[in-house]
Amino acid sequence: MTLMRKVAMKTKVQGHSFAVAVTLLATALPMLLVVSLSVPLLRASWIFRLRANVDGVARFVEFGIWGYCLNSTEENSRNTAATFPQCTRKMLGWTIGPEVVAFLQASRSVQTAPTNMETSLLVVYPASAALVLITFGLALSVYVAGKTTAKTSIGSLQHPKYLGTQFCLGCLTALTTFFVLLVHLELVTSVKKAVRAQLNSGNETLRTEWGNATWLCLAALVSLCGNIIIIRSVRTAKRKRDAQISEQTQLPMIPLADKHSMIVTDAES
Repeated sequence: MTLMRKVAMKTKVQGHSFAVAVTLLATALPMLLVVSLSVPLLRASWIFRLRANVDGVARFVEFGIWGYCLNSTEENSRNTAATFPQCTRKMLGWTIGPEVVAFLQASRSVQTAPTNMETSLLVVYPASAALVLITFGLALSVYVAGKTTAKTSIGSLQHPKYLGTQFCLGCLTALTTFFVLLVHLELVTSVKKAVRAQLNSGNETLRTEWGNATWLCLAALVSLCGNIIIIRSVRTAKRKRDAQISEQTQLPMIPLADKHSMIVTDAES
């Protein structure tokens, strides 16, 4: 098998790996967008939930990045469950208000669990989604441009400059997502501790539930880490391939002494 054929096969494999990296970014983007548009903007996404049974009625409060919604499930005249939501206005940074304590008939200790500073840091979620969008746009443009060129592979466009930029953006995005996930986990953990203390004081109906935004963020972080690993491997493989091609294409250099002896020999003959 010739060198150029081996290089073509390796380039094709790296092109498929690059496509997988773009797919991972495309997977992480909608997840972070859904988390960024959580309660009260998008009722289907929430960080955590407080649930309690008050007079036989299930009451729960769903918390998101921009606020929270109070819900109660009651039996209407047709004996079917009906939900009556009441959401706060959209705001950056929130605390558990007295209306939540009264709604769930909980103690005031629950109000002090999440601080305004912790909830304000949740705004990093939209920033992380914006970084994913930029990284995805750059990777997709390189991939599409490679497919539209005359060459069959995208290896010619995977210049270390492009791959280095994508790698740096991927690392920045993953670190940002990891940071906000830590804030997310710390916030919910503090609320669970406050609820656990209230359970010990006698209120056994109040519960804390993890929201679907937690698992979406975790899945997005895994996808971003996978993208980093693939981009790193493609970048390293391309550098090795370029070095190998450069070594094979260099013409052998004839020493000056050999050149002089060849000239003398030709002259004597």
